[in-house]
Amino acid sequence: MYKKIPKAMKNLQENYILGCTRVSLHELAVTHDVSDKQVKDIFGLKMYYHREHRVQCICIVHVKSKELNEGRPSGDKYSLEDIQNIIDSDPAYKQLSAKEEQYYINQLNEYRALKMSGACANNVSAARDAVAVMDRISKELHALRDRAGHVNDQVQLTWIVTDNVHEFWEDQMSLALDDVACQFEEWVCNQKKTDVSLGRATGKMDLQMNYQNYEKAIVLVYGVKLDGWPEGLPFIAPSHMHTILEVRTLRDALVTGACHWKKLTQRELEDLHMDIQRRSDAGEVIGMVRKKCSDTGKTHKCKAPAAEGATDGTMAKGDSKRTQKSRRGQAA
Repeated sequence: MYKKIPKAMKNLQENYILGCTRVSLHELAVTHDVSDKQVKDIFGLKMYYHREHRVQCICIVHVKSKELNEGRPSGDKYSLEDIQNIIDSDPAYKQLSAKEEQYYINQLNEYRALKMSGACANNVSAARDAVAVMDRISKELHALRDRAGHVNDQVQLTWIVTDNVHEFWEDQMSLALDDVACQFEEWVCNQKKTDVSLGRATGKMDLQMNYQNYEKAIVLVYGVKLDGWPEGLPFIAPSHMHTILEVRTLRDALVTGACHWKKLTQRELEDLHMDIQRRSDAGEVIGMVRKKCSDTGKTHKCKAPAAEGATDGTMAKGDSKRTQKSRRGQAA
């Protein structure tokens, strides 16, 4: 078993490491002719070494406020400034023992835990609590979007669920939350940039991109070509790309204009048509070939439209009468 290191020994080790680090950082500062503070900021020294702080004044204020204001009417309670002055004038709070410090900390932690998870008294207070919390979360998320929300950020998408909510997606939607997050990020990066730019190039805003039959359904029909496709990127729909990096690469090219729709001349269209015909004659499959129906080449009988209100019996009689008339006409 490992023995617990005494606190004094632990502090001695930390001071020794800190002293050695300071000497090394000072030598680096002298070597590169910079200040010690610049070297410390570069290495993030203040992020790795923290001294233990004594009990916060807020813990004492909380306990003292509860002690002084409990049972008092709303207009006769001590203010925060009065409570702080009382604490500052009391010498008993100047030097607290470790047991007393822990007592004040525990009192504040219990109060915070009660505020965080305590049940509401009635439905009205529960509804107000839900509205206030959702409003605070909405403001925090919008502020986070403004600070760190851009297409090139490296923030990992995260789900926050309660209880077993994630099982709903797997049981009912047959989707894992990680897959949903990846699809959402692809959608955010793409945002139908290709379809929008294609609609502007052709004047048909409802036109959708066809990656499988791109040359036949898009280039030859509308006379436009997607020029500047990122090198090394497969020519497939963004929803079928494997990594977020590929989607971001395509989106950046579309936003900057490096990849854009180009109007082809009549000569270029004729050359493309001849090239497609040549490749097709050589046995190459151009685009996606639709699967043939199982009854291809067979004759299909056309049924006469039924009149409104006609039953199966009347339809059969009408068909027999038309057949008899046709036979009489042929005999004549």
